[in-house]
Amino acid sequence: MNTAMTKMIKLGLPIVVCLALGFLSSLFQREALKNWYPFLKKSPLTPPDGVFPIAWTALYVCMGWSLGLILNTGLPDRKFFVWLFAAQLLFNVAWSLTFFYFKYPPGGLITIVILEIMILCYAVLAWSLRRASSILFLPYAAWVGFATYLNFYIVMNN
Repeated sequence: MNTAMTKMIKLGLPIVVCLALGFLSSLFQREALKNWYPFLKKSPLTPPDGVFPIAWTALYVCMGWSLGLILNTGLPDRKFFVWLFAAQLLFNVAWSLTFFYFKYPPGGLITIVILEIMILCYAVLAWSLRRASSILFLPYAAWVGFATYLNFYIVMNN
């Protein structure tokens, strides 16, 4: 395989993995989104339901692209970032399971706080390796920070 093809795979594969895990998470949310979540007291800042799939699709593309850029650096540190990325992605899915599937907002809050810390660690540490990778994680950090607030509001008001 030539170098250009290898670079494209390293860029594209993380995006596909993120989108696939996002789709998997959405399957665990379906029942709760119909029969539980609509009846919770939510923050007045809660976006309309249609915003979430659009935002998450864009975020998953940015997340995957971020890791792809790091994979293409060829630097030994990239293995650490793969592990950190995988760990935060696991917590991303765990939040969906905890909050929606198990309908347990307090557990979701704990999970999302850990997720936010991991996201910020990735973004800060990636800055010295590949700045674009760090920048691509900033919208994700902001969105999860906002989601943390929304989760906290639900915990406090339900």
